[in-house]
Amino acid sequence: MKKQMSFLAVMVGLTMVLFSAGAYAADPVVPAVKPVTHDPQIMERFANQQRRIDDGVKKGTLTKDEATLVQDNLNRIKDKEAKLAADGKLTPEEKKILNDKLDMNGEMIKSQKKNVIRRID
Repeated sequence: MKKQMSFLAVMVGLTMVLFSAGAYAADPVVPAVKPVTHDPQIMERFANQQRRIDDGVKKGTLTKDEATLVQDNLNRIKDKEAKLAADGKLTPEEKKILNDKLDMNGEMIKSQKKNVIRRID
């Protein structure tokens, strides 16, 4: 009987210790992923190029194949921007890379006959 009481006391005590330890060990909640901060100028350029692509298709200044390629380029640039901004900011060098790619894509979107349309890597 004495062994049963000791065992029971140890089990109850152990249970109390395990459940109360969490209250003392709790850390403040820290987000696992840093918030992404997008550059407003680049976001505006994305919207502008998207509008130009849509307008080019409606007006017939971009063929279906041209529109597909420049849209694919724009999507790739957006993906690149999201990866670069994942740490919460874009460095001046990263902004330059994105702006250079947007400049190339913008030239391809221009409504001119026989545009040289190519994939941007």
